[in-house]
Amino acid sequence: AMMFGAAAPLLGFHFSLTGSLYVILIMALSSYALTGLGFLIAWRMDSTQGFHAVMNLFLMPLWFLSGALFPPDGAPGWLRGVMMLNPLTYTLTGLQNAFFGAPSTSVAYAGFGFSLAVTAAFALVMHVLCLMSVNSRGVKG
Repeated sequence: AMMFGAAAPLLGFHFSLTGSLYVILIMALSSYALTGLGFLIAWRMDSTQGFHAVMNLFLMPLWFLSGALFPPDGAPGWLRGVMMLNPLTYTLTGLQNAFFGAPSTSVAYAGFGFSLAVTAAFALVMHVLCLMSVNSRGVKG
């Protein structure tokens, strides 16, 4: 992701120092949260194949319902509600805000702060669930 970020000026995207730092922060938090989700699932799995199958059951809907493929504004009301519950919707909105410097049209009320807060909360919840999972298996650390 950082390589694509470094190549962004070549593609016509120019961000400020603040925007660049925001992109790095929200990507780091999102990466931490998704790594936590992977760890949470892997910790309970017996096989690598099972892990990949179950992980795709989580990742694909999170991606499809994040607004990356279609904006929530064009979705039916019930689907828009599901998309608003998806933490990756706010990660994507935060990245859009950082890249384009304006509020996203897909989640009009989610500015930098709100998107960052939701992404950080997602990372914190995954961290806590991972700690609980490890501690329930008798591992202290």
